[in-house]
Amino acid sequence: MKALDQGTVENSELVQQTFNFWFNDQDHIRCPFPGHIHRPLRELATEKFHRWASNLHPDAKNEVNDEVVAEKFEEFIFETALNLVQT
Repeated sequence: MKALDQGTVENSELVQQTFNFWFNDQDHIRCPFPGHIHRPLRELATEKFHRWASNLHPDAKNEVNDEVVAEKFEEFIFETALNLVQT
């Protein structure tokens, strides 16, 4: 995993595609996140992911693959959303 800065994370294809998937209804899945939290969810989850990726031990960075990265990012999205939704 190469070094990431906050701007790189926010504009990465992974981030854009993940939010596009979860913020739009799919054939078999409806968007689980209310529209009013999309913006803060995007910002906070991306920030958490950046912090996680930046703090990985150098040895762990060699072990992290695309699947792990994608799963961790989605974990941050759902964890953050639970804190943003009040009802």
